[in-house]
Amino acid sequence: MPQRYGDASLTEKLGLLLVLLFTPYVALMSALTAPWSVHWKKSWSRIITIRLLRYVFDAASTTQMQWLLGTSVVTYTRWAEKRGCQPIIDDIGNGARLLWAGERRYDRVILHIPGLAPYVNFPTPLLQANAALSHLFSHGVTPQHLQIVADSAGANIILQVLSHALHPMVVNTIPRSPLAPILDRADGMPRLKGIYMLAPYIYFDTSRRSACYEENGACDVASAVQYRYCGAIIPSVPRNQYPFIEPAVAPQDWFEDAGRVVERMLVTTGQYEVSRDHIVEFCRDHLRNIEELTCVLVEGGVHGDPILTFDQAEGKKATDKIVSWLKDGFE
Repeated sequence: MPQRYGDASLTEKLGLLLVLLFTPYVALMSALTAPWSVHWKKSWSRIITIRLLRYVFDAASTTQMQWLLGTSVVTYTRWAEKRGCQPIIDDIGNGARLLWAGERRYDRVILHIPGLAPYVNFPTPLLQANAALSHLFSHGVTPQHLQIVADSAGANIILQVLSHALHPMVVNTIPRSPLAPILDRADGMPRLKGIYMLAPYIYFDTSRRSACYEENGACDVASAVQYRYCGAIIPSVPRNQYPFIEPAVAPQDWFEDAGRVVERMLVTTGQYEVSRDHIVEFCRDHLRNIEELTCVLVEGGVHGDPILTFDQAEGKKATDKIVSWLKDGFE
């Protein structure tokens, strides 16, 4: 991965521009072939969006995607200005920042850990997530009033956070987990109220394909080719640390005590997602000891749903279920 986020060369920038020049053709072809697609019942804009995302993800490198998308701070600032809000940014160390959607408050908090294309290697994302939790706890947020939402690679990071709390000696070169007091009954710290993982990125080895790789290989926004690419650029770590970055290959008892850390957990995966079966199996085999575990299959969904459809009629059913689940956590 590059030393700086989105540090694309001139050749890479020109290459991406060439890729983008073909998007009208891709959009036209997706419309013409829509009647033979599993997404046929979706809206035209949705069908074309899925195909365009798939095309760009397959054709662009991580560096090119970072250059195209920009940084989180830039995106957040534009979002805030568009809505007439004052950007509120907390620098929390380890190169991480908290970007507040709305006013800064510490009574009830939803912490979102985003996915997409990180540019730092393990364990830096883990350190940054821990820094976010430590920052919130230091300002009076209690675990019972904190829910964590994470999608794709962000969900991988929150599983790293759980792994660090449950197995601190595996990566013993970083500070103690801010969740460790929850496991120390003497401290009396309550459990996290809830964690919602949307399409968690948990499995890199696409050479051992499940049936869904063949079934959904041509249907998802992220193809099997893209998954292979992402898995190939993950830097190697010591073998005993592999469960941190690839949770699906962890021993089945690895998250056995996760229920002591978090009270409730919701996991969603799309019907047409390439990694659908891996996510379902992960919930069944690794998260089974969490008493209030809900695993939802988003009907007609692809990777990233219902984020991609939260403001559309097509995503209303799944969105309402997620919002209701989060609302229940604060009641």
